[in-house]
Amino acid sequence: TIFIINKVNNDCNSGLLVTVGDGQSLYLWDLRPVKPVLLHTLRFTERVSHIYSPVDSEWLYVGTEKGNIHIVQLLNFLLSSYTIHWNKAIELSCRSRPGKICQIEENPTDSNKLLIGFESGYLVSWNISEKIAETRYRCHAELTCIFWHHEGKQFMTGHRDGLIAIWNVKSTEPTAKFNPHQDEKESEADRVRSGSKFTAIEQVAWYGKSNSDSLIILLGGVPIHSETHERNLVTVVRGSSVSMLELDYTIIAMEAIIKSPWTCENEPPKSLMILLDRDWVTIDLDAAKKFALIPNPHAGLTDIIELETQKSTDSESVKPQSSPNTKRGWRTSKILGSWKSSMSSGKSSMASSINTSMASSDGSFSIATSIDDHLGHSCNRLNSIYDDNLLVESGDAINCLETCITPERKGSGGPTIWLGFQSGKVMSLSLSVPSSGNRSCIPLICTPTGFNLSLRSPLVSILFFESDRIISCTNAQNKLPDAEKFFTILAAERQIKVISARNNKDVNTTPEDIGMLYKVQGVIVGNTSYLACFSTAGAILFYSLPGLKLLLNVSYLPRVNQRILSTMSFINNGRGAYLMSPYEIQRFCYTEVTVRKRRN
Repeated sequence: TIFIINKVNNDCNSGLLVTVGDGQSLYLWDLRPVKPVLLHTLRFTERVSHIYSPVDSEWLYVGTEKGNIHIVQLLNFLLSSYTIHWNKAIELSCRSRPGKICQIEENPTDSNKLLIGFESGYLVSWNISEKIAETRYRCHAELTCIFWHHEGKQFMTGHRDGLIAIWNVKSTEPTAKFNPHQDEKESEADRVRSGSKFTAIEQVAWYGKSNSDSLIILLGGVPIHSETHERNLVTVVRGSSVSMLELDYTIIAMEAIIKSPWTCENEPPKSLMILLDRDWVTIDLDAAKKFALIPNPHAGLTDIIELETQKSTDSESVKPQSSPNTKRGWRTSKILGSWKSSMSSGKSSMASSINTSMASSDGSFSIATSIDDHLGHSCNRLNSIYDDNLLVESGDAINCLETCITPERKGSGGPTIWLGFQSGKVMSLSLSVPSSGNRSCIPLICTPTGFNLSLRSPLVSILFFESDRIISCTNAQNKLPDAEKFFTILAAERQIKVISARNNKDVNTTPEDIGMLYKVQGVIVGNTSYLACFSTAGAILFYSLPGLKLLLNVSYLPRVNQRILSTMSFINNGRGAYLMSPYEIQRFCYTEVTVRKRRN
């Protein structure tokens, strides 16, 4: 069985895949390289029945067939000592095991609450920090699936008998039980007497603010008929309208496509992606379009179960390519000149380019970049020359790009582009800039400077430091810097290096046990520059420059998500801010002086 941590959540996809092998082993894979790499293996004494990781969480919940839940830290793939035992979760009066864990779901408005579903029909609302079961529910039939309402006050359950139940979190009895295909006039007692039967609910999704505009999508739960193949039917309930969609092949799973990965934002799905045993299709959920099929942009698949297939197109052998959206960066096959995407398949391709312009009046230097989908027009307008030595390994991703004027050294110096890659590689390119009067006829030439360094983890940012200040592209450099006082700061996820411009050698390095850094910025407090860092564990770290002496290491946020990580910003003179939600900005202070000023 294969479980993807961030299913179709492209914005939050970390490029990692967790698989369950032989029922007892977990395997952590890195899909970012061209060939997937096995990073870690973890074996359990119990058989695994379900795994779940909330959006942007660093924890993986592992449910077992014995009804226990183990917790794994994804950063290092180590087993936590925190375990939710079945006898602590269900009622103490229950002496027998409640069956395997069939699903675990985090409350969309409270990440401290987990809804745990047992196959036998037990449901438990678990408080993570208090380590207690707050509410217990008992279903009428065996449980198959769970789905939260976006407000976090209700949830829906699917059952083996084909019925759906709607629950209020504060009530131990369901507020409704129904099947969209049953006769509204038929009571539950009549249904039992008549022998009306439905297939088991395999998957359910629930969207909308009220019953009038609610959207329920079901896999399973259709009437059992000998002449019908029930495994190829999807039911869509919109308000009082019920539609049943029949597909050509057996359905394996479905996923509603929404703009936001956070359920609490109540984004209605625009389309429905359905995985079949021999294909996959996407259906438009717009009611006006009557469930029209959205064309598949990729080459056809002969068997979706296989990792790689072939299809003949105009006598060419085409292999559909995977294009994982990495946490940072974009995939390229060439650097500078023409930036050609390596994510195309078949004859369809997407090309983009960087259009570069420079202003050299009064010694200042700047680079403006723009993306153009028409490669030919961009190349004519770019008018640049690139070297074949600038080719990057296919599948590598550019995490950061910075520009500066570097000191003269062995004939090189001046305007320079620095590139940091997902693989940990760092390289710099020297720019030969024509004078303002010759820009239309003399090309911009990019050549390697010879600097090439590899760190052991993906690059986060590249910064420059001269004398006592951080240099950025926004601070114009009016002269060539002094090589004795100029340093390049290379910040990777697990290590930071300071490189001297005098000999291109590292003069200071942090240990590799600093945690996993996500944001690294240069800040000024008073008249001194520092390096401010924020880790995926929610810690704030400050280093001196260029000595990299650790001055501050504080665990600021015990739980972080992708929104906090991507919006965390350190501001000069002791302030910072980040987005708590799409509507809330949280400000904080990181120096005592700033705190005292705020209090006064």
